Amino acid sequence: MNSTPNTEKHVLSAILRNGALFDLAKAKGITVNSFYTGTHRRYFETMEQLNASGQMIDMVALCTALPGAEDAQNIAEIFGTISTDVNFQSWVDQLRQFEAARMIEGAWSKTADYINAAPPDIGGAIAHLTETENAAALIVAGQKQKSLDDIAEDLQDRIKKGSRKTIPFFAHGSEGDFKIHFHPGEFFTIGAGSGKGKTALACGALLEQLRAGHIGAYFCTESTSADILARIVAQHSGISHFETMAARRDENKINHFSTAINEIKTQYQRQLFIFGCESGLVTTDFISSKIKYILNIAGRLDIVYIDFLQQIRPPQSQRRGSALEQINYCITSIHDMLIRENIAGVILSQLNRAGLNSGEDCPNMTWLKDSSLLEQLSHTVAFLHRGKDDKTSFYSDKTRNQPSFAFEIEWNGTGYTSKPHLQQYAPPGNQDCRHGF
Repeated sequence: MNSTPNTEKHVLSAILRNGALFDLAKAKGITVNSFYTGTHRRYFETMEQLNASGQMIDMVALCTALPGAEDAQNIAEIFGTISTDVNFQSWVDQLRQFEAARMIEGAWSKTADYINAAPPDIGGAIAHLTETENAAALIVAGQKQKSLDDIAEDLQDRIKKGSRKTIPFFAHGSEGDFKIHFHPGEFFTIGAGSGKGKTALACGALLEQLRAGHIGAYFCTESTSADILARIVAQHSGISHFETMAARRDENKINHFSTAINEIKTQYQRQLFIFGCESGLVTTDFISSKIKYILNIAGRLDIVYIDFLQQIRPPQSQRRGSALEQINYCITSIHDMLIRENIAGVILSQLNRAGLNSGEDCPNMTWLKDSSLLEQLSHTVAFLHRGKDDKTSFYSDKTRNQPSFAFEIEWNGTGYTSKPHLQQYAPPGNQDCRHGF
């Protein structure tokens, strides 16, 4: 079974027009084996070589690497196949499906060898079909079945490269930057009571991530897109967004805030994507579709914020279940989506009444509202807590791929900041909140 040559051309053409899509194709499980046409296989293999050598992938680079006149003509034809890469995701999906179909077709033919043996090896035929089916299912999902050799090689590469790429929450050189080790593909839950500053903390973290070159998406179920942008601009400008709505406004501050809006818009136009409550009901399908949209136009997506979890809704087909079943569906869907796309996720969660009414001072994982599944699937669960002395701590109650952390953060009028790393201190307040101070 062949994949249609046009689909293969669409994928190659999109990559030649936007070299960043090559990394997205690889992340989606596309390999040389995904292409049936020999010429297309060779072109994708050459793209892999260009990428490995750090060169930009475009028509000129590919023609230079393959200087033959026939290749140049073919590459020019492929480049002219499409005028847009909006459907790149669906083309990639089709390639994987064709590859999986070829695997199943080949396995079915191979069963004749088992059946025609004397005596027939029915068990061998079934095992071969089952193994191929599992491998094909992984290909369709954009994944790869890894052997022990593959796993060991991955670990060796990680050791050779040293520390994993981390995603900052606080400014470089701060204690928070030193203590939090957040990585692509991980699930980070932040719990806090209403009005304690979850959104402000998240917007400040996203601003630091934009400054570090990451691409981020923010989904909010309570505030509009403009409100979220206002919080980010406030922390960029140092002027509270509340001051822009004051009865007696300082025009100098208003002008400075307006300038900061344009700076954010200009600097992060292809890095920042905001979907507020005006987008309508935020469902798991809505989030999935917007993530695909960003991957198509930006080539990658590094981090997704969901503010907040308890207002996310499942698709219509899942709304007959109980509230617990619905929230568990949302948690699982979001978790699996982020892991599959290797995107870091920050989930803001409300606290339950039982915890708030318990008389204890410091929140812990049992305080997370609605579902224990959230604490199970999270790589890190952290809490933002303001003590009776009005000092605020940010601490972990669960960590999977990093040491536990706890440190004091300060409100500067527009957001939270962390002290310089070298400054040592002992936080005041309840002993239980120290968590390793």
